[in-house]
Amino acid sequence: MSVLTFGSLVIANSGTFAWNVGPMLPSYCNEPACAVGPNLQTVNSVRLKAVPEQQILNISNQVDDAQVSTTFFTGPTATVDWINKLRTAYCATKGLNGIHYWLAARTASYHTILQSAMYNTQLAGGITVRDWLGDAVVNPDGVTDRVDEGTLVTDYPGVNPIACLPGSPSGAFLD
Repeated sequence: MSVLTFGSLVIANSGTFAWNVGPMLPSYCNEPACAVGPNLQTVNSVRLKAVPEQQILNISNQVDDAQVSTTFFTGPTATVDWINKLRTAYCATKGLNGIHYWLAARTASYHTILQSAMYNTQLAGGITVRDWLGDAVVNPDGVTDRVDEGTLVTDYPGVNPIACLPGSPSGAFLD
């Protein structure tokens, strides 16, 4: 299994796990690889921002065991591999039209931030996800990335620093 298998499920229009995303993909890229990760964002970025509200806002902690296990990362380095892929994906799509990130760097795994108390408390780039999303609604043209380096390089040996972050004393990047 691979993440491309997940792409096949995402574009499928029938079956238990089908998401039927295929009809939403652009005509110039409708293969399974176009339905996942940075590929999905890259191929859609050219169509975003026809109106200011039309954006993809990525929200995650960089340590998320639920996402690791559901995206076919396995073995003893699964979490490290996933964090590195997430960081690489961020750098690959950073600055694309209508693509933005709020990525916390909390060492403990957590998932579903939009349904937890962390919505009001967890920071990335000095702002809660609640305030980041609220600002995006009020000023969609003013959305900026909020991404933390955190201590994950130390906490998870093998995790690489975020290559596209400028150095800052706080370890946070404010786009």
